[in-house]
Amino acid sequence: MRLINAALSRLHQGQKGQALLYLAVMFTVLLGFTAMVVDAGVVYWNRRMLQNAVDGAVLAGAAKLPNDTTAAIQSAGAYAQSNGVSTSELLCDTTSAAILGCPVDTTTPNYDIRVISNYNANDTIVVSARRRITFGLRYIIGAGDTDVAATAAAIVAPTNPTSGLLPWGVTQDSLTKCGTSACTLYYCPPNQSCPNPGPSGGNFGPVDFQAGSSGGGNCSAGGGGQTYGSNILYGYNGPVPSPTPGATPTWSWQICTQTGADVGNTFGQGNNPASSGGVQELFYWDSQQWCDGGVPCSGLYGPPPPPASYWGTIYNGEVCGPGSTGNPPTNWPTTCARLGIVPVIQSWPKSGNQPITVVSFACFYLTNYDKQNKTIQGVFLKSCTDVGGDQPVLGGTLNGPLSTFLWR
Repeated sequence: MRLINAALSRLHQGQKGQALLYLAVMFTVLLGFTAMVVDAGVVYWNRRMLQNAVDGAVLAGAAKLPNDTTAAIQSAGAYAQSNGVSTSELLCDTTSAAILGCPVDTTTPNYDIRVISNYNANDTIVVSARRRITFGLRYIIGAGDTDVAATAAAIVAPTNPTSGLLPWGVTQDSLTKCGTSACTLYYCPPNQSCPNPGPSGGNFGPVDFQAGSSGGGNCSAGGGGQTYGSNILYGYNGPVPSPTPGATPTWSWQICTQTGADVGNTFGQGNNPASSGGVQELFYWDSQQWCDGGVPCSGLYGPPPPPASYWGTIYNGEVCGPGSTGNPPTNWPTTCARLGIVPVIQSWPKSGNQPITVVSFACFYLTNYDKQNKTIQGVFLKSCTDVGGDQPVLGGTLNGPLSTFLWR
């Protein structure tokens, strides 16, 4: 009996030892899985943060292209750094390193911060960042640090403008005569003869985008005077057919003229500019340093580019959206109240509510207006940006409405 009890005791002690061994193995495995889950979350979060930062950085930089590559790199670097990316984490070539003060990367030169050319000279910017992740739990199982990286590219390209269109048609000959100088456009309702603008002026007339968007040139199905007035203040935001691609994209969009009974609010009604509608209210918004829709945007205001005579009425000694100082200026944001996109049409009909064909678009900056004589003054810019277009027209020259697009 004693022998049996002794044997059972030894067996029980052996099982306790095996249980401790199993527990140690299971604890190690569990710790390893925990480390993997925690560290995978750390890697995912850092990679996502880096990707969001470089995506925004390239879009900020592309807004300065193609004219100022240094400003593009500066804007991209500033955006990345303000969104959690340190200078040492940016991947720079020798040019961007001199601008941003980041170390020169020699391991992945194709991904370094730089401006490159795709469809046009200096139309694309690349931004990359790399971060060393130092782990905690994984050291217990003998693993080390790892790197996470993110890269993005953005391109500036002609765009099919799908928002912010002013409801005024401008003929191609008016655009040619105005050129890049200050220009007077005379109001030309479709049921009257257009005034003679002289050798250096042009005409503009009210158009109905809603009638054109209904299809088939049905000019009786338009948006009416209230919609026309809203389009002056907020811009037309609706479908625009895609153009025929090429070095100079061309459209064949059929819209309609706006009848004379619907255009009384072109220049504004009443004596209170804050609620007059039309051009008068646009200038009031500008005097308050507001953008489209009456939204405050004083950060977009700055000194006008020379020559100052181009810009006519300047409130507070500043203008909204100064881009480059070239002639004509470029890359001005169309969110500015006095800057918009106008459709360029083949010809203006003599009377009635008639279909017209849009062949291109132009950026027009309002500098003054004369309600009594029904004229507006301004200048056609070489290009404008942030137009809200969502369809890049790749391969086209960088004139007229432009926008920036992620280009990975």
